[in-house]
Amino acid sequence: MISFTPGGRYLIIIPAELTFPSVQRVCLDLRGVEKPIRVALTLVHASSSLVLFRRVIRNKSVLECSKFWVPSPTGGQEVCTIQLAISNGRYFNVKEEKKVLIRKGHSSTFIQTDKPIYTPGQTVKFRIVTLNEQFVPLNNKYSVVELQDPNCNRIGQWLDVRPKQYIVDLSFQLADEPSLGTYTINVAGTKASSTFNVEEYVLPKFEVFFEGPSQIYALDKTFLLHVCARYTYGRAVQGTIQVTICQKAWPSKRPLQQFGTNICEESSRQVSWLSTLEQMRG
Repeated sequence: MISFTPGGRYLIIIPAELTFPSVQRVCLDLRGVEKPIRVALTLVHASSSLVLFRRVIRNKSVLECSKFWVPSPTGGQEVCTIQLAISNGRYFNVKEEKKVLIRKGHSSTFIQTDKPIYTPGQTVKFRIVTLNEQFVPLNNKYSVVELQDPNCNRIGQWLDVRPKQYIVDLSFQLADEPSLGTYTINVAGTKASSTFNVEEYVLPKFEVFFEGPSQIYALDKTFLLHVCARYTYGRAVQGTIQVTICQKAWPSKRPLQQFGTNICEESSRQVSWLSTLEQMRG
């Protein structure tokens, strides 16, 4: 709002729409003040009134801002009144009103587990966070957080949960023989839910690949053998690998009992994603 008074001109800057909960700012730009004047700015809504700005201006010009918490509206939104009063004793007295809208801001609650699949007896760890429209975390209290098994039975419940530094950390110990299937975490008063699965432990399957020279010459003292092991879902296998390499004894014209024996050597090492073995020939 921009207006003129006998004592000068002023500009009040405030958003036309205020979101609850949030911190907003109101600014006053006053120029051409000849005598000290009193300025008061008030936000009036259904339940009470909130003084946004009140002081005596003695300078010829001033630009000043003040922060305030937006009050809760009645219902989902409420039209409120901004009242401005400027006076200088008996010389002049100015009052002006403008309408602003206060509405409840939208927020989203997110639930995250530390992994998607658990086995019987493991501990399920999960966290909850709520963000507003500007993706700023909120310290909202959650009245009820519950955990349901695949049969929709409530097996875990937390009441009046308060975040610590905007995040809630919770955990649940699974039984040694739980119901297998999909479990659900719900937060009361929100649309937030998250699921995880409980399955029997199955040893992971993996494959081993070898890559070496197609032929080895008699003068070669060493040769390289690449060994790669990975699970069927693509992750590398970590552990110890043991490789035995043999040189077969070839038939000759000598009698059978004079045949040579196979020459074998063993090599082992710790492996991660890809291991290379340098094998000596006998």
